[in-house]
Amino acid sequence: GLVLGIPVPGLGLRGGSVSPSMQRFVESLGDLEEMRVALFSVYTVRPGDTLDLFRALLEERGAEVVVAQAVSRLAPSRNDHVLPTECMVRIR
Repeated sequence: GLVLGIPVPGLGLRGGSVSPSMQRFVESLGDLEEMRVALFSVYTVRPGDTLDLFRALLEERGAEVVVAQAVSRLAPSRNDHVLPTECMVRIR
């Protein structure tokens, strides 16, 4: 399994994006067939579309995204159990 995180640029008000460096990193991983992946994004105001775009990028490479969680930078402990729990259950 693989756990990947990404920041939401700005305030997340204009949708969002995956940075070119993260796109290059994902491409460098090669084929992700049969790889289970947990994703998270960290946002300040709104999560925007960054997590959905990140998920699509990984699924295009063949990854199975088992959980995707947006985390507020201002309240990081809110729902802080979701990502670890899903990883324990779905990524083994």
